[in-house]
Amino acid sequence: MNQPAATARQVLDDVPRVGFYPDMRQHEPDRGPEDIIFPSCMRAVMQHLGNPEYDYVHFVGVTGAGFYFNWKDGWHAGNTAVYFMVPFDEHLKLFEYAFDSTGHPFELVGLKGNNAVDEAEAKRQIVASIDAGRPIVAHGVVGPAEPCIITGYDEGGDVLIGWSFFQYWPEPAEGLEFEPNGMFRKRGWYADTWDLFIPGQRGEPVDPEVVRRRSLEWAVKVARTKETWDGRTNNGLAAYDAWAEHLLRDEDITPENTIPEGSVSPPFDVHDDAVGHVAEARHYMSEYLKRMAEDEPQMRPHLLNAAACCSKIHDLMWDIWKCVGGNGRSPEHARRFADPDTRRRIAEIIREAKQQDVQAIEHIEKALAATKTTP
Repeated sequence: MNQPAATARQVLDDVPRVGFYPDMRQHEPDRGPEDIIFPSCMRAVMQHLGNPEYDYVHFVGVTGAGFYFNWKDGWHAGNTAVYFMVPFDEHLKLFEYAFDSTGHPFELVGLKGNNAVDEAEAKRQIVASIDAGRPIVAHGVVGPAEPCIITGYDEGGDVLIGWSFFQYWPEPAEGLEFEPNGMFRKRGWYADTWDLFIPGQRGEPVDPEVVRRRSLEWAVKVARTKETWDGRTNNGLAAYDAWAEHLLRDEDITPENTIPEGSVSPPFDVHDDAVGHVAEARHYMSEYLKRMAEDEPQMRPHLLNAAACCSKIHDLMWDIWKCVGGNGRSPEHARRFADPDTRRRIAEIIREAKQQDVQAIEHIEKALAATKTTP
């Protein structure tokens, strides 16, 4: 006899865990940081669907996350959110490029705004996707409007089950329950969910050669687009200048790491987010470019030069960490950061990193020119 809908349950238990590095290293100590949220979620979804070749390196490369950097004036924790990488009317491309490179179409279902579906319809579509064995990438559910993975449902969809980067943070975790394997259980999820990226049955992926060239063109656009949306006028290469300039605002920065008037986050935390994001993004972009160089002999020397620049940027971010006593956050790190001489040394390293990024993009443009066809 079928269970009544009110108690129906289906969970895709083998969808890999995702999360920020401090949490992940407790469960998968051999896995490096995968803190750029959307590429990490896509890696886990593809691994579950039997396509592990589409790994974190792949998604950092094809989405443009590998060259993303943004700095909104003031001190804002959202600087590392990749959907600010291009103007609003183009930002969905990073999601489109991720899915179509794998051969999986997706349906974007909005739960907010003019075309939002109601809770019953959202529940119906979630249940159908999970029943078909396909986990869903969703913004929100637990914590801020960042991606998470819906891996299952219980009580006919009244409870959603999944992985979120924020499921152990005090405020998002309030009221959550957890599965034995650590997945969250969320009731009342509809109000906290922004959208659903529901993967379809796999078809033919976009030609890998097209994906490679498109990802390079997209990287150039991401780096060279100065203004995007949400008041962000220091995107891409311009973000380095804004970052360095903010470090010279001595009046904003205290040993206690207090939030300056008109800002929403403590300066050291925002700075440290930037260091970590740039270090990780450029490291994985370096790996993506080296991987691509194996398949693009005409582009190879330029791609390897660009990869070397990205690797150098990664190392420069570690030099920045050394200026405040190493990688980490503590009152002592914040105290060292507050020293004006320390921040001026850091600003010089940031300017050096920018020059490496400029060179990396120039090498990529040369790679594209080396294979450009003329009519």
